[in-house]
Amino acid sequence: VGTGIGTSNAEIVRIIGEIFAKEGGSVRTKVLPERRFDVAANILASTKLAACSGWKPQISLENGLARVWQASRRQKKI
Repeated sequence: VGTGIGTSNAEIVRIIGEIFAKEGGSVRTKVLPERRFDVAANILASTKLAACSGWKPQISLENGLARVWQASRRQKKI
């Protein structure tokens, strides 16, 4: 499910890096040349879901990624 707002892979990596940095971690990346099939941005629309159910996104991308990170950290402790 998406918001209809495009986000580049570089932006996702930047956000994840900020989340990790809060816990003293870091993200290392290696940028390779673009390939013919690479997608510049991922845009997921939820207009059909909203039309039939009234659902609307309520969590920002940043918050959603932070929640996924925290949930994965809890799973490792179990």
